[in-house]
Amino acid sequence: MSSKIGGECKAIERAIGEKFGLILTSIASVCFGFGYAFLWGWKLTLILIGFIPFIVIVGAWMGSLLKSGVSRNLKAYAQSAGYAEQALSAIKVVQTYGQEEQEMKVYNKYLIRAREFHRKLLFKTSLG
Repeated sequence: MSSKIGGECKAIERAIGEKFGLILTSIASVCFGFGYAFLWGWKLTLILIGFIPFIVIVGAWMGSLLKSGVSRNLKAYAQSAGYAEQALSAIKVVQTYGQEEQEMKVYNKYLIRAREFHRKLLFKTSLG
């Protein structure tokens, strides 16, 4: 639970950090760009405005792919962190019964699953 909360806090911090300034810069660039384009070539600008719905649809599609991938990735890492936390809290029992190797195998299984989700997410976003 604590690792999941920590991960969520870091995600919020990354989202608000430099991206807020990037959003403001992008909005200003779009507004200035359209103003400049209408001033110098209004016919071409009207044609290009027709492509805005397509750009919005593709952007929304990419956003949904990224959101689903990130949520699956966070869930997989939360499972592995939760399992590790559980094993560490019961370290006396694990050590007494000699289950270190078994616990490491299970933890590695969760980590491998999380890495596979991460690779799939990177592959999907690099194709788009």
